[in-house]
Amino acid sequence: MNVSFKLRKGKKKNTIYVRVCIGGETADASTFIQVEPWQKWARNRVTGEGSKTKNAKLLKIKAHIVDIYEQLTLQHGQVTARQVVDAFTGKSRSRGIRDLLQDFRKELSKRSVKESTKRAYGYCCKVLEREFEATGIEAPEQIDVRFFEHLETRYNHSAAQQIIRFTNRFLEFCSLKRIEYKSRKRARMTSYLTKKQLKELASLNVEKELKDTKRLLLLITKTGLQIKDFKELRSENIEKEDGMLWLVKQRAKTGHTLIVPISPETLKELLYFMKKGIPSPDTLYYRFKKLSELLGFEVNARIARKTAGMLWLNEGYSIESVSKMLGHSNISTTERHYAAVLKQRIKAEYRKLFDF
Repeated sequence: MNVSFKLRKGKKKNTIYVRVCIGGETADASTFIQVEPWQKWARNRVTGEGSKTKNAKLLKIKAHIVDIYEQLTLQHGQVTARQVVDAFTGKSRSRGIRDLLQDFRKELSKRSVKESTKRAYGYCCKVLEREFEATGIEAPEQIDVRFFEHLETRYNHSAAQQIIRFTNRFLEFCSLKRIEYKSRKRARMTSYLTKKQLKELASLNVEKELKDTKRLLLLITKTGLQIKDFKELRSENIEKEDGMLWLVKQRAKTGHTLIVPISPETLKELLYFMKKGIPSPDTLYYRFKKLSELLGFEVNARIARKTAGMLWLNEGYSIESVSKMLGHSNISTTERHYAAVLKQRIKAEYRKLFDF
């Protein structure tokens, strides 16, 4: 760290400013010490009548800033020039974790990133605001491993990992060290719903708030759409050709076009959700969890989408067609996801061919 002084000339008064430089970053603050017309400023010192008192004050300010730097370094490990100057002027005392989080969000908004990434940033900021309040965290220094463990109990594996990564970036923004954390949860392998489980889901009697969630899951098993795709769905995505209805849309995730034949009943369901809209990710997560508890097996949007591909394969669609219907970037993705289904299909064709 380097501490120096600089004279700023004004119309009536010339004021001395202190400059703190750390790692190439600089920050300035006024010392409120003025150089009189009969005095001169040279080499970080005042010369002339009455200069001894002012030079002594400058030395005290420099020593005070060095003390602040040492204290902050002991607390946080690494600090910025702005943090040292804010501590010197007293500004940092009134700033809470929410203010810092908003500053971080403004900093991220300046970057040229995809809209989906911006939405993810906004989602993580909202989650952290809510969780900081719930856990009583008032300063970045209070974030620890226990907070990450708390996030894992509140959110599914992928969402928790996303929020944890974002929190570590926020800590770096606050000039704190990242928290090395190894997840205690393992990402679950996505399973598929059997025909029996689909019947159980369709016939399940649920309260009003879960009815729409159940309808959404059943619709995904017929269209293979992701939640992001539902949010971007428009009437132009429904096409009619040769007496058949088609759902044609670019996937939000990959940008590849998916083409799915749909029935009039499926069209009605699509129009219903296009009009009503889709709940927030948090709301859907808790509703999927409630449905899973009622059914006795796990259901969510990802499982419903995988089920759609499995059903199409079992109905006789080729792997190339299913890949196009799901909007996969290449056929190898489809083969990887449905390796077990393809293996069973090969066995069935072998038995049929050789009467085995």
